[in-house]
Amino acid sequence: MQYDARKTNRRLQILVLAMIVFVSLMGRGEAKRFEFADHGFALELPNQWVQIPGEVFAEKMSALQRAFAKNGRDAEIGYDFGLQLESTHWFAYPYILGSIWEDVRVDSERIQKMNTRLTQNLKKGQPGVKNSRLIHSVYDPSKHVYTAEVRFDLSGTAMVLMKSVYYMNQGILVLSTYMPQKMYSVQKPGMVRALHNVHLDAKNVYKPDSDQGWSFQRNILPYMNIVIATGIVFLVVGIYRWRRCSGRN
Repeated sequence: MQYDARKTNRRLQILVLAMIVFVSLMGRGEAKRFEFADHGFALELPNQWVQIPGEVFAEKMSALQRAFAKNGRDAEIGYDFGLQLESTHWFAYPYILGSIWEDVRVDSERIQKMNTRLTQNLKKGQPGVKNSRLIHSVYDPSKHVYTAEVRFDLSGTAMVLMKSVYYMNQGILVLSTYMPQKMYSVQKPGMVRALHNVHLDAKNVYKPDSDQGWSFQRNILPYMNIVIATGIVFLVVGIYRWRRCSGRN
């Protein structure tokens, strides 16, 4: 019996190892790469993700902009593209909204100040969003990326915002992922891998020796703070209201 037990344990160990290798290989095969060659970066997401068509995205951003202007709100919707889990309709959760600022440089001595302002803005309560709370934020100096997670309530639904801000050599890439909290445990692993491992072209990799010393804080930072801080209000609430009015859940 002792021999049989050892033999059985060995078989189980081999089976577990084979399953780990199989799952690992399958996971690699299921990744889909979204190339933004004109801007010098790429994202890898699970195979079920798709890009929101440019015309659909532009139409929705324009409609939201007009709605805000009609309500007397002077705000810029600073998003350039969208990605989402495959669905029967666009802007279904979860989705990622991306902003690209090119020819904008944050010198290395100002990155920490920018991160502090980002954290402060994410902590602020927002009109139309209840119980907003920052779960965590961290800056990875090896990749020059700031990441944060925010929880909030939207019309009785617990929501999650995962945000990544990539400081590029001559630009900034902001990725904002929105989803109901009930999706979080399933979607988190893929989202963390995607948002923390953006592939940058060599020209976009941050180089501290490229610091320029110009007045970024005076000319660019206030505008970016407004866009980033109002992202929750103007996009999540705006898209939610649009979906509700059009009869989508």
